[in-house]
Amino acid sequence: MRRTIFLLLGLLVAGLASASVSRPGKTAAGLLPPTSQAKARQDISGIKNISCEQAREIIQDRRQDPNFIILDFRTKEMFDEAHIEGAVVHDVFSPDIDTWLQSLDKNRVYLIHCTLGHRSGIALGKMKDRGFVNILHMNEGLSRWKQLGYETVSGNGPGLSGTQKNGPASGLTLSENLRILEPLVDKYWVGEMKAPDGSRTFKTDQNFQVVWDGSVVRYTGSIPEIDSYSEGHFFWDREAQKVAVVIFSTRGVVRRGTVSVENGVVTVQGKIVFPDRTFDYKNTFEFTPDGKMIDRWFQNAFGPWQPGHVVEFIEKKTGK
Repeated sequence: MRRTIFLLLGLLVAGLASASVSRPGKTAAGLLPPTSQAKARQDISGIKNISCEQAREIIQDRRQDPNFIILDFRTKEMFDEAHIEGAVVHDVFSPDIDTWLQSLDKNRVYLIHCTLGHRSGIALGKMKDRGFVNILHMNEGLSRWKQLGYETVSGNGPGLSGTQKNGPASGLTLSENLRILEPLVDKYWVGEMKAPDGSRTFKTDQNFQVVWDGSVVRYTGSIPEIDSYSEGHFFWDREAQKVAVVIFSTRGVVRRGTVSVENGVVTVQGKIVFPDRTFDYKNTFEFTPDGKMIDRWFQNAFGPWQPGHVVEFIEKKTGK
């Protein structure tokens, strides 16, 4: 039972694969047969959603085409862990996204994606509004791409005018109401989640980034081994006069809560909604003198409050 609880809760921590290179592709690399190449060329114009299988055919056929660009709209940290070779990254939630898109050549062909299709869907709307006419949206995302066993690489990608640089720094200052989140933000945290009984561990990550005018903190997290990703926002709830958070996770999980701080420990507490039930949860974040963050989970899904996972995070530095 404890292991089952842990697996359910593991879905909620969620942002980034930590393996440097994914599994090899299931199909042979290289150019496609002439008939497949012709089909890929037919799918290259206009604005449309395409599958990962179609995207891979087009990418293989267009590798040497300077007018064909792959845009990855995830965070830079997620990109560095695993991305499609040749892709260019720019976080769709970065403050300069509109200016950056405006700087791109609208006559080129862009294949766009993110992890699950949410970020790239936002980017698609922005690009349409700015007059881009050739966009291929891989709306199944990199999650599906990796499920199919297709190749990814790690590290920095190629440059492109305006491309997002390494490092967390949004360069924004937290608003006064969100200052209690200061120990968390603009850091990329990586750790290993352990089951309460110690039977299994999962690599996991969390990222808290200041966005917009400093009045919002965007959260992303992931447990790649079980294909769990989540994304949400912290903000000031004027009615409740508290910092609030809403996080959406894969598999239809929604987490809502409010934030408090006492003796340097940040606590997020609220309700978590699964497709088949709802219960209360509590996360505490404690910061150690040596720079670590200890994440402790509690829940009452099966009666009285019970402890769940404990994750010891360290800050992963990215090059600049």
